[in-house]
Amino acid sequence: MRALLVCESFPPQSDVGGVRPAMFSKYLPEFGWTPVVFTRLRPKNDPLYQPMMLILGLPAAPNIHEVEYGDNEEKQAVASRSLVTRIEHLFLAEKAHPPGYYDRMMAAFRDRLFSEGYDVVFSTSPPLSAHRVARDIARHLGVPWVADFRDILEQEAGMPRPAREHFLRWRFGIRTRQL
Repeated sequence: MRALLVCESFPPQSDVGGVRPAMFSKYLPEFGWTPVVFTRLRPKNDPLYQPMMLILGLPAAPNIHEVEYGDNEEKQAVASRSLVTRIEHLFLAEKAHPPGYYDRMMAAFRDRLFSEGYDVVFSTSPPLSAHRVARDIARHLGVPWVADFRDILEQEAGMPRPAREHFLRWRFGIRTRQL
């Protein structure tokens, strides 16, 4: 069985957000799954480029599909947004951050990974755009989608929130539960 893992960061990029998908991809084969990673790669001239993380036992290079997308591309995406796109991004935050990420990832999927077969699409966030990419890919392929929300908002229960965040929590159905 094959699992497409959509994540914003993956080793050797040393963002802490890459550790969780790296561990999933490392241990999924023990349960009969072949992980295929679909991730962002910051260009070497990007100020946030940090290729320092080494985790042994990760999928082989052919199963890691990186989409080069950095700070310059984000700035270009912001500068080229139309008024309609700005309004869309106000209500669809998962398409807005990082700027242009959703469109670039979807185009790369269509170009590179569309013809490969997957049994499930898995995504981990932040950012929410990784979930939007994975959701749209899973719908297109007609396979299940599993969303992993890291850094859960429930940890911040009772903190003051801006109106946009209240809207997003309502839209995504995020509820705080007392256990």
